[in-house]
Amino acid sequence: MLLCAKCNLKFSVNTQDVIKCSKCEQYATCTRIRTVAKLSNLGARKESWQCDTCNTNTGTSEDEQNSILDAISLLKEDFNSKLDSQATQLSKITSIEALVTKTNISIESIQKSLENVKSDVRKLQTQCANLKKQNSDLSSDLWRVKQELRDIQQYSRSKNLEFLGIPQTEGEDVYEMLKTVAACIGQRYSRADISVAHRVPLTKSSKLKYPPIIVSFISKTTRAEWLSAGNRGKQHQLLAKDLHPTMPPENVYINEHLTPHYKFVLSYGKMMVKERKLHRANARNGKVWVKTSEQSPPARVWFIEDIDHIITHKARVGDDRKQ
Repeated sequence: MLLCAKCNLKFSVNTQDVIKCSKCEQYATCTRIRTVAKLSNLGARKESWQCDTCNTNTGTSEDEQNSILDAISLLKEDFNSKLDSQATQLSKITSIEALVTKTNISIESIQKSLENVKSDVRKLQTQCANLKKQNSDLSSDLWRVKQELRDIQQYSRSKNLEFLGIPQTEGEDVYEMLKTVAACIGQRYSRADISVAHRVPLTKSSKLKYPPIIVSFISKTTRAEWLSAGNRGKQHQLLAKDLHPTMPPENVYINEHLTPHYKFVLSYGKMMVKERKLHRANARNGKVWVKTSEQSPPARVWFIEDIDHIITHKARVGDDRKQ
């Protein structure tokens, strides 16, 4: 008699017609396999068959359970670590977001400040343009005032002549010397025609050999007569020895009495004539004139820059004609 492991009832059956659990080794009749045909169909699987109880309670060993627990613990630690890492990353991201927000606010503030600066710059540019125009106008006005002042200074010398190249003698009488000059150039002399005459001391920078004699005439007409008589041409060039035999054979010049500024402009013009860049440079009625050729009309100049401009224009016109 056998005891069924399923229902604990005794039965007497051929053991070939029942199945034994491969785990608890109990025979079972009340099983999932109800017929002998199904039992025979198990074949080799019959050796590993388990009853319902063993099949349901397939537990694990203590070592396996510990391994599983350890694995779960590791997974938990790894998960917690990842959570902590994610929390740290999230904290960093939150900090970065806060920093970005703060930076955006700063950028907006800077942009506003920049717009204000741009506005101020535009205002300053406008003011600068206005100041430039005012400066240009003032420069033009100043140039005109300076020109008027130079012309006034020159006009005050409109009755004067400058005598150059006359050696100075000890105790000389300037008026007697002028009388001698008048006789040499064929000019009528009268002391009443002269307001004042005197020597001008030489400065350290002067290139003159003898102090010039400045003569102020009573009338412009008399002054013009002396100037014309003293400049009759090279064939009648007055020499110092013509005034007195003891004087050297050096040229004596009778010129208009120009201001230092116009003297400098005239000397520059004469230097350009020597360099063949101008045809002529001379002074007439207290003004400096230049000519670029024999046929060209005289042009009045106030500064050496005016002369340079005329020369440059002449060269440009010449180049255009060649082309």
